[in-house]
Amino acid sequence: MFLYGILTSGRKNDIPALITHYAFGLEVLSRVGESNFHEPCTRELFLLGNQGPDPFFSALLTTMRKKLHKVGNLLQDESIDDSLDAFRGYIDQVPAGQNKLLNAYFCGYLCHFVLDRNMHPFVDEQAFNERPLGKHRFNHCTPSSTQFAPAMSEQTTTLRQVVPSPAGADLEQTEQNLTRKHLIGASLDKDESCKDDIDSIPTTHAYIEADFDAMMLERKVAKSSIDKNRYGFVRSILATSKSSLELVSAMFSVVVDKVYNEAIPKKAFSRCVRDMRLLNLLLYSSKKGKRNLAAKIENYVLTGSFKNKVRQRDKNCQSSVFSNSKKNLWPNPYTGEACNKSFDDLFAHAINEAAQTIELYQKRAPAQEISKGLDFSGRP
Repeated sequence: MFLYGILTSGRKNDIPALITHYAFGLEVLSRVGESNFHEPCTRELFLLGNQGPDPFFSALLTTMRKKLHKVGNLLQDESIDDSLDAFRGYIDQVPAGQNKLLNAYFCGYLCHFVLDRNMHPFVDEQAFNERPLGKHRFNHCTPSSTQFAPAMSEQTTTLRQVVPSPAGADLEQTEQNLTRKHLIGASLDKDESCKDDIDSIPTTHAYIEADFDAMMLERKVAKSSIDKNRYGFVRSILATSKSSLELVSAMFSVVVDKVYNEAIPKKAFSRCVRDMRLLNLLLYSSKKGKRNLAAKIENYVLTGSFKNKVRQRDKNCQSSVFSNSKKNLWPNPYTGEACNKSFDDLFAHAINEAAQTIELYQKRAPAQEISKGLDFSGRP
C-alpha cells in the first residue's frame, strides 16, 4: 500500500506488500480449504503469517527501529534453511495448544515466502530498468544472462547487465545481446482507466509495491459484500488477539537469536505489528487529519515528503502499469530464465505452489525442499 511502500523504502526486498500478501493468503485459504484453519484464532494467525517478516520494516515508534529493520532483512536474505528449521524446532517443543496456533502462523509465513520468491524477480527486473515491462530505458541496465536467448530479429540492442550480488558486493557488469523486438515490441502495458505520464512514474521497489497494493485493494473492495470502503478492508487485515501476537513474537525472539545471533525483546515483533496496524489505519482513515498525521510520521522518521512521493491513482483502477498484462518477454535477473508471465500469472502460480509448500511442511519435508534453495528475492 502507499504509505507502507514508502516507509519501507530502506529494506532490500519490498514486493509485494501488506494488501497483496493478505489477498494472497485469502486465496490460499480457499485453495487448501478453510477446514485447515477453521478456528478464528488459527485463521487470523495464518493471515498474519502471510505478512512474513515485513512487520519488522514497520518498526517506527521505537528506539530499536534500525535494528529491527536489519532483522527483517536477515530473515529474508540470509540462512533461509536454517531459519525454517529453527521455526519448526521451536514449534515442535511448545505445548499442544500453542503448537496449533504457531503452526497456523508458520504456514502463512511460508505463503509469504512463496509469493515473494515468485514475484520479486518480476518486480526487480522492472526496477533495475526504471521502466515497466515493454518500455525499457536502454541507457540503463537490463539484467539478463546467456540463458536468455530469444529468437533473433531484424533489430538487436546491446544492453548492460547489472545483477546485484546477494552479499551486497560490488556490482558485476557484463554485456549481452538481446532482441529488441521481444523486449520493446509490444506497446506499453497500460489500462485505459489508469492513464499515466510514463516518464513521471517512479520505479523504485517501494513504488511498484505500492502500485500493486493499490491494484489489489481495489479488486478486493470491489468484490466485498461486507466492506465497501478501504478503511474497513484494511482494518481487517491485521486483526489478531494480543495473546496470539505475543506468542508469535516470543518465537521470533528465539529464532532470530539462534540463527542470526541478534537479541531482540520478546515483544519486539508484537510492537512492529501494532505500528504497522496504526500507520495503515491512519492512512486509510476517512478523516483528513489522521491521514495528515500519517504523512507527518513518515516525514519525521524518513527524509522526504509522503505527499511528494505518493502517486495519485484513480480510485477505481484495478490494474497496474507494472502488471505486464500484454505478456512482454522478460529475463529473471537472478537466473537469466526467459519468462513472459504477468503479475496475475505469477500470483496464480504462487497460490498452487503455496498449497504444495504447506503440504511439504506438514509432511516434515527438509527445509531445502521447502526453500528450493532460494531466498525471499528468488535468488539462488
